[in-house]
Amino acid sequence: MTCTWSTPHSHTGRIALVGELDYSSVEEFLVTITERLEVNPGLRDLHIDCRDLEFCDSLGLAALLTVHRRVVAAGAVLHLDNRRPAFDRMLTITGTLHHLAGGAHKEVGT
Repeated sequence: MTCTWSTPHSHTGRIALVGELDYSSVEEFLVTITERLEVNPGLRDLHIDCRDLEFCDSLGLAALLTVHRRVVAAGAVLHLDNRRPAFDRMLTITGTLHHLAGGAHKEVGT
């Protein structure tokens, strides 16, 4: 998996995920998010672009829950943008859709 970070606005961060968020990539994902939150203390919105997220396993979901806690603790809002139907199904089945995405079906664009 690759994580590409950008800051389209001074208070907005965006990370594009490409590949699989699973046991082999969660550490890189968590380190990237943690580092970016530390160097961007004024961040108010973090958008995770899931357009090219091919797969997310239970460890990936646990990492997203951890990211959500860290983002909220930093005073920001987490957005899961461009989610695929399979990803939404997994979030719905696990009861985490509302928690992670505010219950919104899709968030498109950043």
